[in-house]
Amino acid sequence: PAMAVTPSKPGSDVAAGSAAALASASVLFRQNGNAAYADTLLNRAESLYRFADTYRGRYSDTLPEMRTAYNSVSGYYDELSYGAAWLARAREAAGGDGSAWRNRAMELYRTNVGGLGRGWTLSWDDVSYGAAVLLAQDSGDRRLRDDLTGWLDSWVQGSNGVKITTGGLRFISPWGSLRYAANTAMAAGVVADSLIDPGGTYSRLARDTMQYILG
Repeated sequence: PAMAVTPSKPGSDVAAGSAAALASASVLFRQNGNAAYADTLLNRAESLYRFADTYRGRYSDTLPEMRTAYNSVSGYYDELSYGAAWLARAREAAGGDGSAWRNRAMELYRTNVGGLGRGWTLSWDDVSYGAAVLLAQDSGDRRLRDDLTGWLDSWVQGSNGVKITTGGLRFISPWGSLRYAANTAMAAGVVADSLIDPGGTYSRLARDTMQYILG
């Protein structure tokens, strides 16, 4: 069944997350020569984000039938930060000024997200880790980099709730354990390639995780 969020039944998390998807797609299509479609995606993304930010609420509160499958545990501030970070990149890719969007993303991350849980990771519900990667890349902020290294070090070491199985898998949940490991591997690879990689540990985390998953 199709369900919708509205001003009277808000869903800031799903709306801002969708805005992030459209904004990132705008960057991709612009890079591949389709500026007209990129503009359409960017305009829709900005409109959707403003809806998410204006009419605030968790979609699983206004659509309670979602709670048994995809309950929004992390809330919506992570998606609002993530969406604004992608909108900054999309606006700059279009030749504009993305600073207002980036400042908005930083404000939400610092004030409302407040850092990264070291025993969790990037997932369908919690995109604060993705926001931190984007903002650390684009701003060079030291606090963001420290948040990322503290989180990834827990995955490297198997600490703060991250367990390492006898086969070498980083494990945090039985519900789709490989998705969490794979998402962390992706983020670790991006951080290693573009920000920091002490002793090559984040690159090894990404490589070893994917080798485990692939058998």
